[in-house]
Amino acid sequence: MRAMNFLQSFIMVSILLVPLMSQGEPTSVPTQNLANVDHVSPALVSVVSNCHIGRITGNIAFDTSVPSNYCLHDRLYMGAGARIGRINLFRRPPLGAEVRRGMGMVSADLRSNLFARLAPAGGCPKFQPKIYQFRDDWYADEGGYQNTTAERLKGAQYLEMTGEITPVQLLEYTPPKYKSRRSRAGDHEKTPPLIVTVRNPFKTALNGLVLVIHYEGGRHKPMPHYEEVSLNLQPGEEVQKTIAIHKPLSAGKAGETGWWRFASASLEGSAGGCTFWPTTFRR
Repeated sequence: MRAMNFLQSFIMVSILLVPLMSQGEPTSVPTQNLANVDHVSPALVSVVSNCHIGRITGNIAFDTSVPSNYCLHDRLYMGAGARIGRINLFRRPPLGAEVRRGMGMVSADLRSNLFARLAPAGGCPKFQPKIYQFRDDWYADEGGYQNTTAERLKGAQYLEMTGEITPVQLLEYTPPKYKSRRSRAGDHEKTPPLIVTVRNPFKTALNGLVLVIHYEGGRHKPMPHYEEVSLNLQPGEEVQKTIAIHKPLSAGKAGETGWWRFASASLEGSAGGCTFWPTTFRR
C-alpha cells in the first residue's frame, strides 16, 4: 500500500512540474542545429530600383547648411523638407515631420535644375538671420537661405523620390568626446584609436564602396583633411576598421607641428546598384 501511495504521489508531482519545466529557456543549443539557419543573422534586404543611400537629415528654415527655403531678391522660395547626404530630397506628398536622422535608402530619380523645383511663397519675411563667415563646406552645396543665386540653384541637382525611406544600418562608430576645440600636446598619446564598423545589409555585393574619414585641424584656421578606405563587401559581410583619432600634420615652414583630429566618417561611391551620397564636402 505504501509503495502504491508513493508511486501515485510521484506521478502527481511529475504532472505538475512538466508545464513549469516546459516554460524554461534552454541552457544550450546544439551547434549542428544552428547550421544554415536564416534567423541566426539579421535578415538581408533587397536594394530598391533607382537606389540612393545616405544619411537622412531634415532641412531647416532660414538655415545656411541645410536650408528648406531660399530668399532671392526679396522673394521667398520653398525647397525640400529633407536631404540625403548633401543633396536635396523631394517627394509628393512632401516629406514632413516623420523624417528621422540616420542612414536611409530611397528610390529616386536624379534631376537637374533645383530652382525649377522650388515653390514661390511670396515675399521674404522681415526677420533675417545673421550671416556669419563660413567655410565653403559649411554651406549647403546649393547655397544657404540668403547665400545663393538663381544661377547656382539652377546648376544644382536634386532627388525626386517615390515611396518611403527605408532605414538601413551600414556604418557604426561612437564619436569621440573632446575636452577642447583643438588638439593639445599629448592628446594623440592618450586617445585610443576609433573602431568603425561597416556592414553590408543587402542581398547583393557592395564592390567599390569608399569609407571617407574626415579630419579637422591645422596650425591656424581649422581646415578639413580626408582619407579614403576602399571596401568590397559580400552580402551580410561586416568589417571593422581601426581609425587613428589624431593624425600628425607635416612640419610647417618654421618647423611647427600639429595634429588633424577625427571629425566624422561616411560612405560614398556607386556599389551594388546604389549611389551612396556622402555628408562631406569635397571638390
